[in-house]
Amino acid sequence: MYEIWSIGRKPYESDSNISAMEKICSSERLPPPPGCPEAIYSLMISCWHPVASERPNFHKIMVSLLQPNKNILTIPESALSSHPQAGSLGGTLKAGENMYPEIQNCYSDTIDTAL
Repeated sequence: MYEIWSIGRKPYESDSNISAMEKICSSERLPPPPGCPEAIYSLMISCWHPVASERPNFHKIMVSLLQPNKNILTIPESALSSHPQAGSLGGTLKAGENMYPEIQNCYSDTIDTAL
């Protein structure tokens, strides 16, 4: 999903493999790509759960995406006002940093028990 919403960009593209692994193991997650709605980013984060058994399977992802939710593809006005460039699909990946911090940092407490 990240690659789709970032229009083909590689996750952690400027990091070495070791650096990317260190970030992931310290509960750091990628910020949402520009143009990525909160609901989609939340789904991405659930797919990156540190405990594999807690990640949604394909069926759960499909059901989540097929829910009749007209807000699934919207970005909250509050997020756009503080991150105006983040609303442009294909913009710089830095534009989405700290856009949804409560979602991005949700595994801070979980990571220690998962390792």
